[in-house]
Amino acid sequence: MVVHFRTGCVLLALMVSTFSLQACSVLERPAMKRSIGAPAVSSQDESRATAAITPARVMEQEQLPRMDCGQALSQDEDLRRSVVEQLADQGDLYAALAQVDALPRRSAAIGLLRADILRQLDPPESERWYRALLDTCMSGRAEHGLALLEAANGRYRDALVRMQVAARTYPADPRIRNDLGVLHIYLNNDARAAFELRTAHELAKDDLQPRFNLMLLALLQADVASWQDLSARWQPTTDVRGELLAACLRVLPFRQVSGQGISVCPLDPRG
Repeated sequence: MVVHFRTGCVLLALMVSTFSLQACSVLERPAMKRSIGAPAVSSQDESRATAAITPARVMEQEQLPRMDCGQALSQDEDLRRSVVEQLADQGDLYAALAQVDALPRRSAAIGLLRADILRQLDPPESERWYRALLDTCMSGRAEHGLALLEAANGRYRDALVRMQVAARTYPADPRIRNDLGVLHIYLNNDARAAFELRTAHELAKDDLQPRFNLMLLALLQADVASWQDLSARWQPTTDVRGELLAACLRVLPFRQVSGQGISVCPLDPRG
């Protein structure tokens, strides 16, 4: 479980530049990071992801096509898209990018898929594709992607603005609400963080990421009652407790007032 901003992965997955935090999510599947996390990673979900580097092929600054929300995919193209998504989820991002090149470039849905893959391989090129989607039916998804890129570079306030736009567009998307909560954690907005993370948890109760982030928030707040309640309910393993501690220590520097210099997690999850 990495707490990066989703991926690399920031448990809080803001994701994880994962949150140097990398943009990634805590407890996110290996592969394509779709959200943020705090600075920690689960041994079970640890990604074999490669560090963000420019793909072997040269990315030319070509003019991007005008994205079309009305372009329907043929049956064969839709099948190929499913293959691309599967490859990305497995962490085979280069193969996924190669396959996506065979799909219609003007399709807004394919443009978003391409941007999501490129976010981990070539962030600048990913940003170009997200921006090309801002005035389309995929604008909310593009704002989410751009927020993750901002978070990956440590620009949490800029990321928050974009993430809020995404949340207004997709208020019932648990990944976006989780990522919004993670950003609030980094910015010391604990009441808002708790609200967003609880919302994410109730929208997707089987998702481990909001659970991890809620437990992390309790540790950062030294909220013994909440920690005892959540840990009793979700029974974090020894490994997860270690990841929580690591995430706590990673997030602390971002939350401290200048000169505080606190280097110990306010509450030790191993106790």
